[in-house]
Amino acid sequence: MQNTYAVVPQTGEAQLRIFNGFNCGGIINVSDIATDNKIEPLDFWKAPTLQVDGEESFPLYFHSDSCGYDIVKNVTVMEKQVICNKYMLRT
Repeated sequence: MQNTYAVVPQTGEAQLRIFNGFNCGGIINVSDIATDNKIEPLDFWKAPTLQVDGEESFPLYFHSDSCGYDIVKNVTVMEKQVICNKYMLRT
């Protein structure tokens, strides 16, 4: 049963999830966190728990050949929070 419990970030930690709102997949690259990870259409990508002090920003890059999208944005994570950037990959 504990496998289904949410993992809440503790002091010094943050979590980041990116939702792909496009009908096409692509490659997502979040600087210093993950590189060249595939994100499927209408799916999400979850970073490992991040070690932060207060808040930190990371450049995010999304590329899809099939849709012709190249998106560059910054994402900010905050200590003891789960950041869900569902708007990230929507135009």
